[in-house]
Amino acid sequence: MSFKYKIQSKYIVSEVEDDEAKAAPPSPSMKKKTYYHGTPTEQQAKKIWVEGIKPDLVEDEGQISVPVKGRVYCTSNLGYAVIYALGGDIAGTPFNKDFEPDYGKYGYLFVIKGDQFKDIHPDEDQVGEAIHDKKFPWLTKLAEKHLSDEEESDPDGCMTGSLLKDVYQGCYTCWIKSGKLLLPYLTDNQKLQIIRKYGNVAHEGVLHPSEMWKIDRSKTKLLKKDGSNFFKIATLVKKR
Repeated sequence: MSFKYKIQSKYIVSEVEDDEAKAAPPSPSMKKKTYYHGTPTEQQAKKIWVEGIKPDLVEDEGQISVPVKGRVYCTSNLGYAVIYALGGDIAGTPFNKDFEPDYGKYGYLFVIKGDQFKDIHPDEDQVGEAIHDKKFPWLTKLAEKHLSDEEESDPDGCMTGSLLKDVYQGCYTCWIKSGKLLLPYLTDNQKLQIIRKYGNVAHEGVLHPSEMWKIDRSKTKLLKKDGSNFFKIATLVKKR
């Protein structure tokens, strides 16, 4: 997946009631891991440090650029979190001043301990990505059963007019939509398999970070795409 443009939030297309997809309990190994969450603005970063990463509890019908009600997102994939901290997939590229008017000089990344996890889901877009990648035979069968007759009417994501075909062709918004549609059909074990494979977690309820880091956007060219040198370049702001 490539984020070529600025991002403000996760893009969600919902046709399933949130409470239809029941959360899974995290595995012991997941609770021992470290996760990350990125945000591109100082204002939001300060709020997160004080209040935690809080879910949106209000339905916002008619918009696709909203998080799933009641969930917050984090990842064990540092490179993925850095994309959200910078506001786009710009690690390793020359500094772009166009980002500063919207976001400011710094992007922010939070460290989250998995021992806080209680009720979790796989990230919706990565359910769709797993369908696209054909990583799990059982998921392919579920997709063919439940998505084959779905028509894709999203003007921003439509490629063939068929949701499943567009998922296979790499349509990102279709990954999200298909993930939302299939989540209610997944068992706890299947949900955890997807999380282990891709690393992203949608958690029900607030998560409190243990560290807050900031990265100067003028140093984006120095960053590796996988984020492996992030903590050498970034600055620790706060720690609990």
